[in-house]
Amino acid sequence: MIACHPDRGSTFLLTEGHEGWVNAADNQFVIFVWLGSAKTNGSPSFWIARKNEVGRMCKTLASHNTRNWERRFGTDRLDARGWKNNWKVLKKFAISK
Repeated sequence: MIACHPDRGSTFLLTEGHEGWVNAADNQFVIFVWLGSAKTNGSPSFWIARKNEVGRMCKTLASHNTRNWERRFGTDRLDARGWKNNWKVLKKFAISK
């Protein structure tokens, strides 16, 4: 899980090491959690993605293959990939009763 507090920041911070996630198995996931703002009594938001997809996204940034180790993502980039409330990606791994 990767979290961001909206009262303190506007992006999720990953590192160049997360580019290695491109080799993650399809049953590994990342959940980005945008914590609700205490100032506005906001609710949290969630973006759910396969870990290997997040690794590929890290490699698309301009900072890839540079000395800059930061890989920052705003919610707009996560929204564009259809990851917001993407709980259905976990459905195949749910335990049925």
